[in-house]
Amino acid sequence: MKKLISFIPFILLSCDNYQSQQNTIKTSSITKNSKQQDIISESITYDEYIKAGEQHLKDNNIDYAIKEFNQAIKLDNKRVEAHYGLGVSKAIICFNNNNLCNEAIIDLNTVISINPNYKKAYFNISICKTKISDFKGALDALDKAINQDPNDPDYYINKGSIYLILNETAKACENFQEALIKGSNSAKEKIKLYCE
Repeated sequence: MKKLISFIPFILLSCDNYQSQQNTIKTSSITKNSKQQDIISESITYDEYIKAGEQHLKDNNIDYAIKEFNQAIKLDNKRVEAHYGLGVSKAIICFNNNNLCNEAIIDLNTVISINPNYKKAYFNISICKTKISDFKGALDALDKAINQDPNDPDYYINKGSIYLILNETAKACENFQEALIKGSNSAKEKIKLYCE
């Protein structure tokens, strides 16, 4: 049996706009040019910061995405999209180089405190917890995501991958089988590698 373990970094980049109303809170900043004249920058709304942050994520400009999401939080810290975007941005950094993992978890937990049904936050918490070797915490987060959406095969793929890390092949194979039932394309390969 091969010991190659592939972990799916399934970080959803788009934020659910379950309340996609235009936020009318605006900001303005005053700067001075060389002639000391006041110049007021164009007002930017919460939703515009979110859209810009999401675009930076898609373009892999993570530092800029973090800035945009932080600006949105300054405008309205009670909405989930900015906290989720910030958490995902930090989760990408966590996944790529093990930095900001705990900060990502904090931001994603803020999402859950605002909307306990935000399944993508649980999923991304599991990725960060896996990166810091908190496998029990990662499995708990995945179980919460599964409770929210038991038909998402990627939750089972990642859960199986964590069980492989823990050398619990039988549990891993159960989860890969469940992912296959749920329609996962990669489950067949994992079953062939680890379960046959």
